[in-house]
Amino acid sequence: MYAHATDTQATVLVLDDEASVRKVMGRVLGKRGYRVIEVDTAARAVDVLRTTPVHAVVLDVRLPEGSGLDVLSPLRRPVTEA
Repeated sequence: MYAHATDTQATVLVLDDEASVRKVMGRVLGKRGYRVIEVDTAARAVDVLRTTPVHAVVLDVRLPEGSGLDVLSPLRRPVTEA
């Protein structure tokens, strides 16, 4: 998992199994002032969503272990305190 920027910025979670896609998305969003969290699996994305407030999610629908859409249900749940 890779995160950069400060806590005062809007946070975007980027889920993609391809490192090059995550890197480009992270760079573009970071330059536009977003805090970016990059993950490579749906399971890692769900872990982030359970503990971290996220303002937006960019996800790959086709992942080796399933669909990126599997992470959408945790978006409707409240964030728990760590």
